[in-house]
Amino acid sequence: MRGLRTASILLGAVLAVALTASPAAALSTNNLQWHRCEKGASGPKFKDSACTESLMSGEFGEGILGLSETREFKAKAVGAQVMEVDKEAIRCKGFSVASGAKVIGAGSEELSGAEATVNYEECEVVGFPSCEINKAKAGSATISTKPLTAIVAYASRAGAEKEEGNAVIVLAPKELTEEKKVLSTITLAGSCPFTTGKFNIEGELAFEDVSGAKHLLELELSASSSPITKAYDNSGKSTHELSIVVPKFLGLGMTYTGNGVVSLPSPVVWWLFH
Repeated sequence: MRGLRTASILLGAVLAVALTASPAAALSTNNLQWHRCEKGASGPKFKDSACTESLMSGEFGEGILGLSETREFKAKAVGAQVMEVDKEAIRCKGFSVASGAKVIGAGSEELSGAEATVNYEECEVVGFPSCEINKAKAGSATISTKPLTAIVAYASRAGAEKEEGNAVIVLAPKELTEEKKVLSTITLAGSCPFTTGKFNIEGELAFEDVSGAKHLLELELSASSSPITKAYDNSGKSTHELSIVVPKFLGLGMTYTGNGVVSLPSPVVWWLFH
């Protein structure tokens, strides 16, 4: 049986992760939080809509998304989205998030996150034009995920202990399917490089926020061919390691590559902040 290289960049954010307690020497207490620059926000005041020029009486403010507070978001791919198993591939040219996708705020000692369902568009099995995906021809198929949740954590232990550095967004299905973490279910038919039928993509996916703490209209997310298997959070005044379940298809480990951007519906500057 040959593998599959299947495609996507799943956006948004709360994973059921396995926590391995590993107290750090530093008394780290804060996790990453969603910040945004909005007119009338109650935080520090600024003259400009990007919250870069301080002004005591400015009309713009730096706001933190509070506990359970939400904002809807949009997302789009930057280039092809590909997942790979044993050198076979499904490649999708684009994606969108279904209505209702949202980022979710949290307190400094909780994990901020998100919820979304992602629809991948113009998908095909690379090199197999007669292989249908979800009853659609190659290049015109759509693959939809299950409803997903996500958490936002630190990319490294040192970053978590110092409360700095890039973030990792970890995605998982909101609910289990027959006790499994099923990200998506696809049906393959026709002349395909593997067994045809209905199959699950299982596990969790992680993406690095490569935009950092910069004030931007779009957050940049990236997944490389080397899967992210660990992330870190701060709770109980110590740093903990989060183990991420590597995704599988047809029982084989799967790698993922793709980039995308996430934005708020209106042109609001936002960022992840420590």
